[in-house]
Amino acid sequence: MADSKGRSWILKVAGLVIVVLVLRANLPPDNVAESLDMGSLESKSGVGGALGRFAVGIITNEMIADWEYTDLGIFKIAHSERLDRTAIGLPFCKWKIQAADD
Repeated sequence: MADSKGRSWILKVAGLVIVVLVLRANLPPDNVAESLDMGSLESKSGVGGALGRFAVGIITNEMIADWEYTDLGIFKIAHSERLDRTAIGLPFCKWKIQAADD
């Protein structure tokens, strides 16, 4: 009986480790501009949508935004002092920029 409890505990820990590894492997890359969730801009077609995507791509560029990345295991945070914005990278998602706290 004690042996089955020991195996059960080991299986739970192994399962948790596998889940964490899968989540970690599916984090977005450390480049906000290349992996940014454009949200409503992606649904717009034509010149307006293209100009919006281009402008956001330029503004969030590494050289302009100067992102500082923090890796917290199963998610990442990037902060730009220049833009006064924080981006969050979650597993299986693109970067999402959060609004500044005013």
